[in-house]
Amino acid sequence: MTTSSTYHADVHPDLLQEQLALEMGMRDAGVLRFRKSIERMIKNKTQDETSYGQRLVSHQILPVAEALEHWVEAGRGRAGSLRIAQPYLEAIGDYRVVAMLGLKAVTSQLMQDRPRLTRVAVSIGKMLEDELRCRHLRSADKKAYNGLVKATKDKGQYKRKADTAKFILSKKENIGWDNWPDKHCLHIGMAVIDCIQDTVGLIEFYELRENGKTITCIRPTEDAREWVVKNVEFMKFLAPVLEPMIIPPQRWVSGELRGGYISDHIPRRTLVKTLNRKYLEELKYADMPIVLSALNAAQETAYRINTEVLDLLYEVAARNSEMGDVPRAELFEIPPKPADVDYNEQSRYEYRKRAKAVHEANVQLTSRRISFMGVLATAKKYSKYGAIYFPYQTDFRSRIYPIPHLNPQGPDYMKALLQFSEGKRIGEEGIAWMKVHIANLFGVDKVSFDDRIAWVDENTEELLACAAEPMDNKLWLDADKPFMAWVACRELAGIMRHGADHISHMPVNLDGSCSGIQHLSMAFKDEIGGKAVNLVPSDVPSDIYRMVAEETVRSLEETCQNSPVAENGTPLEQWWLDFGIDRKVCKRNCMTYPYGSKQRGFSDQILEDTLDPALKKGDATLPENVVSAKLASVLANVNYASVRKVVVKASEAMDWMQEAARMVAKEGRPVTWKTPIGFPVVQDYRATREIRVETTLAGDRKTLSIREDTLKPDTRKAANSISPNVVHSLDATHLMMVVAKAHEEGMRSFSLIHDSFGVHACDMPRFYGIIRETMVELYDGGVFESLSDQFKAQIHPDKHDDFPPLPENGTLDPELILDSQYCFA
Repeated sequence: MTTSSTYHADVHPDLLQEQLALEMGMRDAGVLRFRKSIERMIKNKTQDETSYGQRLVSHQILPVAEALEHWVEAGRGRAGSLRIAQPYLEAIGDYRVVAMLGLKAVTSQLMQDRPRLTRVAVSIGKMLEDELRCRHLRSADKKAYNGLVKATKDKGQYKRKADTAKFILSKKENIGWDNWPDKHCLHIGMAVIDCIQDTVGLIEFYELRENGKTITCIRPTEDAREWVVKNVEFMKFLAPVLEPMIIPPQRWVSGELRGGYISDHIPRRTLVKTLNRKYLEELKYADMPIVLSALNAAQETAYRINTEVLDLLYEVAARNSEMGDVPRAELFEIPPKPADVDYNEQSRYEYRKRAKAVHEANVQLTSRRISFMGVLATAKKYSKYGAIYFPYQTDFRSRIYPIPHLNPQGPDYMKALLQFSEGKRIGEEGIAWMKVHIANLFGVDKVSFDDRIAWVDENTEELLACAAEPMDNKLWLDADKPFMAWVACRELAGIMRHGADHISHMPVNLDGSCSGIQHLSMAFKDEIGGKAVNLVPSDVPSDIYRMVAEETVRSLEETCQNSPVAENGTPLEQWWLDFGIDRKVCKRNCMTYPYGSKQRGFSDQILEDTLDPALKKGDATLPENVVSAKLASVLANVNYASVRKVVVKASEAMDWMQEAARMVAKEGRPVTWKTPIGFPVVQDYRATREIRVETTLAGDRKTLSIREDTLKPDTRKAANSISPNVVHSLDATHLMMVVAKAHEEGMRSFSLIHDSFGVHACDMPRFYGIIRETMVELYDGGVFESLSDQFKAQIHPDKHDDFPPLPENGTLDPELILDSQYCFA
């Protein structure tokens, strides 16, 4: 394996070779590679392997293969839908291969959140089809097969290999292959899962209600779960973690658009995470220099592991503590059975309910613990390097994402583990910005910058105590982002020692003020919404969440007398008024509104963020004969109307986008547009149809349903998704414009999360100017006028008269943002 011929960064040969060795260690154990090792693994009992997952799969291949062979033999000559799988399994022939693929598919889902049985079963059928398809090509056209092997050589991910094989087969006219129906794949997968269940007992099945339907899911047995907790290394095989790089990633270059890792050991990524080949070809020749410049600047930012944070995290992990939301080390104990559980039905019901809650909590805890410990292991591995890098790619809306699991866009503890490799003298202005950042991390972010700085000065002694002895002085645990707050306390300690000469490695971030509303308010010059999200100058920051909360309270009070009344005579609106509506209750709904969230989404978020936690803590009690979903729905409807009242123009813009997208989708085509910096966006949603299949699961007859894609555009999804996708494409455009310009002016270290921009504290004065300047530049060119023209061009000319007109602009002067202190704060 060698480096890509397009890699051209100037790095030391020793580092280059070390990166190649690291990538060799990262590469996926794909199906083709794993098949060759089956005999060796069985013969040697995998003594030469350290991965627990490989031991699990290899040790169980033979018994599962024997069970599969017995299942096929016992069913010879039998008819009926339950035997649909038989000829397909016989065609594979080598039941060890079937067993290996089935075990791999099942174990890869062990610690996922509620994996659906139907999806796992269908995936097994698809994997077996891919296996047989390759065999078919090899026997029919050896030359074509060799070409396939060569073509898939650098596509390490299993799905990419399979898709490449399908594409090549489709071009061979003399090679016939009829794709297996999803219904048949389901039967095949169920037969394999049934044999695994009977032989290994690795998983169990359970049912839950979702959207009014009962679905069957799989989860590990209690023994399997405890085994995984004790053997975190297991996950290295089940879900190999892509790691950082120790040299700059391969750059994104127009016409090539393949970057990231540098060798054939790890598949080089396409610019956009998509399998749409036609779209990828179009991207190659798109004129989008700002996009490429920003992506390269992001992935060429040099980070390093903050070893102080790593030590603190290991200390927290060693205790059975949940400090800073770190997952505890031990599973929660199942409650003891009541003495009357065998004969008291109500007691038995209550016990099972409590035990089930603990059981599900342990499943989630195990998954989180595995992920957490895996991150720490990766961080420890890379802590010896002075600089590490994160390859980036985009989604179809141009939002940028780092590829490795450990990355600067992760949760609080993960971000705290990473600091800029380059250190810079903080300077006097940088000290002020660092103090603003510290206050923000502690939730003191709704006051002026001067007041935030004053808060840090007033609490310096306590903050320094946290920095010195975090286990004894725990103010940092009260912060919104505790581990980032602790890092900031350490920065403050350095500032107190060295003053303006302190060398800082910590990113200081500025977050948009409800950025979705900001973009729509800028685009339509909305003076009301713009004021709510700090697009105009003010002495203190405006708080849209508080404004919506106040409007919600007014609406609840106005409608209280006319609302439905619970049996105890108290209006449900009054229950919420008594409970208390503040900005926190309304925050998430405000944030998600411009991304398409409606009453149903508002209700789910109120349940998850506010009502359920209050009920569990005993801070609230439901009205008699009223379920929590009904109570949440009452507030959601009022809250939704309040948001639309506060941001009128944004609401009008969203309505317009939905109507326009619906018209385009009805033409039978995806909705497409180019962002202001030339990135082509393709929103392509297809309708699905439900297929119901009867099968046998562990001896029980069950009816399962799967959804199958059709060629018909899903107009409803196109309309519902257009607003979030357009807004995401606009905030991604702004981010790229900011980074490209800052890089052009000499900045080299960036911490980026969609609407959150970070640089060194000393660079913040100029960087903040760039953020505001590029926002004005972005909306100086009639963004939605261009979008309207692009949408209109995608519908038949006969329907142009029916195309909806754009909402009228308001009176906001976009250049006011240049003097706004708090638009990003």
